[in-house]
Amino acid sequence: MVKVAEIISKNVDKEKISEDDELFPNHTKQEIFYGMPPAIIMTSEFGYNRKMAEEAACLFLKAGKLVEFGCFAGMFHNFYANY
Repeated sequence: MVKVAEIISKNVDKEKISEDDELFPNHTKQEIFYGMPPAIIMTSEFGYNRKMAEEAACLFLKAGKLVEFGCFAGMFHNFYANY
């Protein structure tokens, strides 16, 4: 939350924050993914984070760590929580 508060504040170094892989995990160096556990990535067709999930899937795939990627057609973000 501290990092999010820093972004919202007016005294932020945008260049420094844009390189932070905790805030932007898809900007993590590729070699880090080789040490990560296998991943299953799911997203939805109309979810706001679909593009980020697709990018992450590519990074895990390049590292040989992607177990499965799924995109639920016709669904919106967090659709599975509406039961």
